Amino acid sequence: MNKEASMSKRFPLEVVMDLAAKEADAAAGAIAQLRAKERAASQTLQMLETCRQDYQSRFELSSQSGLGNEQWRNYHEFSGKLDQAIAQQKEILAKCTQHCQTGLHAWQLARIKLKSFDVLYERHRRRIAQRESRSEQSDQDERSAASHQRRKPSY
Repeated sequence: MNKEASMSKRFPLEVVMDLAAKEADAAAGAIAQLRAKERAASQTLQMLETCRQDYQSRFELSSQSGLGNEQWRNYHEFSGKLDQAIAQQKEILAKCTQHCQTGLHAWQLARIKLKSFDVLYERHRRRIAQRESRSEQSDQDERSAASHQRRKPSY
């Protein structure tokens, strides 16, 4: 097989297809990292909310036996700080969730792009197989005709 025939069998978009595959892999890796951040943010929020509930329960128990002004003020200050931390963590979690959605969308687009190249590659591969099949059939037909000519009696 000569170099020209070999080059015609190469998929012309092979380099672009490889880049699309790398892009899809990178997007998948990014999603994994984003989901890990989202899980961490969710766990932190859950921990803060549990802390807030525990603190509220302890305050209610303590208030039954009576609280001084300073204890009351300290409770409200700390409770307010916990509420602020919970609100901030909810914002962080919302941003993480949004980033996950954006990352998922980017991954889906990358997969669609890669699948498109896969379809084009399969078409290319089928065309080459058809050409080779036709070429082999043509060669076989020529050999058969030549063989038939040799068997023909000469007059």
